Amino acid sequence: MKLITGALLLAFTVVSCSLFESDYGPCIHNFEDPVLVIASVTSAEDDSTIEEVIISKVSIDSNLISTQDLVLEFSENIILKDSVLTCTIPCGFGTNEGLYELTFSAQGYFDLTLSTLAEYNNINGGCPSSSSGSHLLGFSLYSKP
Repeated sequence: MKLITGALLLAFTVVSCSLFESDYGPCIHNFEDPVLVIASVTSAEDDSTIEEVIISKVSIDSNLISTQDLVLEFSENIILKDSVLTCTIPCGFGTNEGLYELTFSAQGYFDLTLSTLAEYNNINGGCPSSSSGSHLLGFSLYSKP
């Protein structure tokens, strides 16, 4: 009986160890796109294109976020200077999904604060997993008199 128990224990140990071995290392999650893309900004008066906006006061789910942290995660067409993001349209940033609140400004226009729920359109599970398909945001700014 002890011999059978010992053999079973040895067999179980070999099988369980082989189940957890992997030649691939840790599972990685890839972000193929930023979670939020500012796709278009126009003038509310004449629908002309505004090519550059300043983004400040960013929060996600009511938590103030450092603008530096946003561009370290993932960014496209963004320049960070003195904690201010300059966005050349289209621009994108971030990987954290949630309710974003952002303040936008452009020369000759009133500031605008918007809230938008930024979520990826495609999430592929498995190993490796990935997120893609940015939330697209477009809006208009009003000219200063």
